[in-house]
Amino acid sequence: MTGPAAVTLDRGMADRHRAVQQSFISAFDAVSRLAPAPGVAPPHLGAASAMVRPSGDIRGGDPRKLEALDAELRRTGRTLEAAARTLGSITARVGLGAGSGRQVGAAAAWASAQATDVRRRHDELLRADAGVGMALAVVTAVLDGVPTVADEGSLLARARNADPVALARLVTLQRSFADPHLAARIAAWWKSLSAAERQRILKTAPGQLGALDGLPATVRDRANRLFLATEKTRLADRLAALRADPEGHEKEIGDLTGKLGGIAAIERGLASGGKAGRPPLFLLGFDTESIGHAIVSVDNPDTADNVVTFVPGFGTKLADASSGINRALGLWSQATTFDPHRSTASIFWLGYDAPQGLDVATADRAEAGATRLDSFVSGLAVSRSAGAPAHTTLLGHSYGSLVSGRAAVRFGAPIADDIVFVGSPGVGVQTAPELGVPVGHVWAGRSPEDPIPFVPPLDPMKWPDDHSVRYGNDPTSMEFGAKRFAVGHAPLLKAHSSYWDRRSASLRNLAYIVDGHYGKVELIRPVFGPTPTPRPAPSPAPISRSVGSPAPVPSPSPGE
Repeated sequence: MTGPAAVTLDRGMADRHRAVQQSFISAFDAVSRLAPAPGVAPPHLGAASAMVRPSGDIRGGDPRKLEALDAELRRTGRTLEAAARTLGSITARVGLGAGSGRQVGAAAAWASAQATDVRRRHDELLRADAGVGMALAVVTAVLDGVPTVADEGSLLARARNADPVALARLVTLQRSFADPHLAARIAAWWKSLSAAERQRILKTAPGQLGALDGLPATVRDRANRLFLATEKTRLADRLAALRADPEGHEKEIGDLTGKLGGIAAIERGLASGGKAGRPPLFLLGFDTESIGHAIVSVDNPDTADNVVTFVPGFGTKLADASSGINRALGLWSQATTFDPHRSTASIFWLGYDAPQGLDVATADRAEAGATRLDSFVSGLAVSRSAGAPAHTTLLGHSYGSLVSGRAAVRFGAPIADDIVFVGSPGVGVQTAPELGVPVGHVWAGRSPEDPIPFVPPLDPMKWPDDHSVRYGNDPTSMEFGAKRFAVGHAPLLKAHSSYWDRRSASLRNLAYIVDGHYGKVELIRPVFGPTPTPRPAPSPAPISRSVGSPAPVPSPSPGE
C-alpha cells in the first residue's frame, strides 16, 4: 500500500506493537513482585524491543502481498484476542485487575478492523494479473483523475513499451466510450508494433491486452487464456487459504467457488472447440472483477459472414458461463444448419455487471454496461480481416435488452444490421425508430408464460394500459413498432429462459434473423390486449445454395 492510508496503517501497527509489549511487560513485572523468592530480586523484562519492519519496498499494492497482509492481520487479531482473555484472567485472579488484558484486547480489535479495510482496498482497487499493472493503473487514476481522450497519444506511446499502467488506462478510456474511434486507433497501433513488441506486451500484461477492443480475435483469445490461467491459480490459492480458516469468510468462499466454477466451464468450452463438428471458441474478454466477466465467441468474428452478439440479463455472472456459452453454441448450430454456406460467429457477451438483486429495479447497471457494449461492437467492426462487412445482429435478453437498447441509442450510428429483444422488460425507448437502425430491422419476441415482460412501469398512471412495461413500451407492442416473431409456449418456471430451447420456434426465428433470411421468420402482428397464441410452423429443411452465391439482401418483406 502507498499513500496516506499506508502511512496511517504503518503508524498504527507501531503504536499497537508498543502498547501490547508494554502491557505484557507491566503485567509480568506486577505479578513477579507479588511473591518473590527469599533473597532473590524479582525478574524484570526491561524496555520493549523496537518493532521490526520488513525489508524492501512494497509498491502499488501488490495483490498477493495485500492478501498476505490481510491474513496476517486477521491471525494477529485472533491471537491477541485469546491472549487478552488469558492475560486479563491471570491478573484479575491475583487482584491486579484486567487492565493489561483490556489494552491487548483493544489492539486485537484494531488489527481485525484493519484487516477488513485491507481486504476492501484489495477487492475494490487492486485487481491485477500476475503483477501490479491494473493495481498501479487504478491508483494512478485515483491520484491523477480518469484518463481523457487527450491522453490517448501518450498512452499508446507508453503502451508500446509494455507499460501496464498505460494499457489499463486505455481499457478504462475505452469502456467509457468517450471516443468512438478509439478502437480503430487501437487496431492501427497494434498493426504498427513489431513482433518483439507484441510478445513483450503479451507476457507483461495479458489481462489488459485481452481487454482492448479493436484487436484481432486471435490476439485477444491468446492473451485472455494466459490471464485466465493466472487468475485461476490466484483464486484457487485464496480459496484454499480461506477454507483453512473459514470463520467469517463464508460469503467470499461461495463467491470464489462460483468464479472457479465459471472458469472451469470456460476451460471446458475452449477445450471442446474444433471437436465433434464444433468450431473453435475464442475468449474475447475475461476478468474476475466484481461478479466476473466473460466474452466467448463460437467461431471467429473477424472472418465470419454473420456475427451475433448475445447480451444476457438479470442474475448472470461468471459462474453462469456454461449456460451462456451453450446458448451461443445453440444459436450458432441452428444458424449454420439453415445456411451452411455462410459462416456464423455467435458471441456470449457478459462484459458488464448484470444486476443480481434489487438493483434490477433501476437502469443504473444498463447505463454502465451500454458504454462497454458500444466499445466492444466498435472493436468488432475494425478488427475484421479484409473482405466484406459481416451481417451483424445484437440480441438482448431480459435486462440485457435494456443494455442493448441504451447502447444502440448512444452508439451514434446503427449499432447492428438487426436488433432483437427477447423476454424484455423494456429497452429504454418508446419506439423502435429511436434505436437508430433501419425500419423493419428491430425484432421482438416473448413467451406467453414469461412474466418478466409484464413487470409494471414506474409510473402508476401507465399501469392500466397494455403496452407500458418497466423501461418504456413493450417491444412486442404495436406502440413500439418492432416486428414480433413467434416464440411458443413453455413451462411457467422455465419460460424466461426458453428462447434457446432446441427445436423451438424462437430459436428457429432467431437463426433466420441472424442469417438474414427475413422472409422465413414467422411473424405475429402486434395487437392490443392479450397476447395471441403463436402457432409455430414445422422447421423447414436447411437452405441449399451453392458456395459463393450471394447472401439474401437484408430487407423487410413487403407488408410486414
